[in-house]
Amino acid sequence: MNIFRLLILTLLLVLPVKILIASERFSATSAKISSWSLISDNSKQMDAIAKKFEIVSRNGNQFEIYVLEPSIEEFKALAPTASLNTLDTDGDLQRSLFSLQGLSDGYRDFTAVNNTLIDLAKKYPQIVKLETIGTSTNGLTQYGLKISDNVNENEDEPELLMTAATHGDEIITTEVLLRFIEEMVEGYAQNPRLATLINNHELYFVPVVNPDGFTTRRRYSGNIDPNRDYPWPGHENKQSVKCIANMINLFNQHKFAGSIDFHAFGKLVMYPWAYTESSPPKNDELVFDNLGREMSAANSYTYGQISKVIYVAEGSSADFYYWKFHTMAYGVEMASSKAPSVEQIPSILNQVREMTYKFIEHF
Repeated sequence: MNIFRLLILTLLLVLPVKILIASERFSATSAKISSWSLISDNSKQMDAIAKKFEIVSRNGNQFEIYVLEPSIEEFKALAPTASLNTLDTDGDLQRSLFSLQGLSDGYRDFTAVNNTLIDLAKKYPQIVKLETIGTSTNGLTQYGLKISDNVNENEDEPELLMTAATHGDEIITTEVLLRFIEEMVEGYAQNPRLATLINNHELYFVPVVNPDGFTTRRRYSGNIDPNRDYPWPGHENKQSVKCIANMINLFNQHKFAGSIDFHAFGKLVMYPWAYTESSPPKNDELVFDNLGREMSAANSYTYGQISKVIYVAEGSSADFYYWKFHTMAYGVEMASSKAPSVEQIPSILNQVREMTYKFIEHF
């Protein structure tokens, strides 16, 4: 009898600890997210929704929208015909990703991503340099890589930036960008095209822009959408969440000639403006459009201006970089989901590879 009671007491003490560990790893401390579907041909309605909520995908006139739990009633007032998909997108996503943990040739978690960057800098010190971009709100380090032939020098060459996981739940973007980086540095000595790309440019990569979201598999940093958190024309003094403030500091240092911010999903190549349906100046629009057409030729992605291809969105990276530094800034929506199966990753890399080569070769 005493042994039985001891066993029960042990279970009561141990089980809560295990549950706590699991909940800390797979749940977020921020408000829950609900996912909604809305069919609408009303551009004014969609503009009003986009100002307050996150339109995460579009298929014709059908939209998927994320709404934080405290704002559901406000959203329903703007979109009374919207239908609920799920009450907690984050929870569903985390559960679906549980099976991906620990796959040696699958998705890398945040620690593995950082270890990959550190190892590449050690293995290829002549062309790869590890850089610290800053720390997140939760104290996680934002790492980046510089890749160039004289990597420790600042040469008079075009500086370009490629980023992923601005939205932390879009984990395919980080994995594809890492594999792209690995191919470049491993093929440098044998592949003349890769050698030319690296020798003639200073390439910067940030595989995880939003560490806090990436580690919890959330779109947001806290309750803030990082890709709606850059300043934009008319909102010059906007204060950005820490991971985005770090990216702004990086841009202020380098004033990159071109950038790609990789997102998922939708198979799109897009350029400014996002905050308005007005077009950029004609000469800029022509250059954006021609390069967008060239980039999408290899994979049949749709290309065009962000606000016209998907929706009006204030506070995007592409708008900020173009507005402040006249950067040829693109947003690319890769793949058909945020976390496709591991088996699909090579084919998605194939979609992105030539497009990114074309982008770099433009400069």
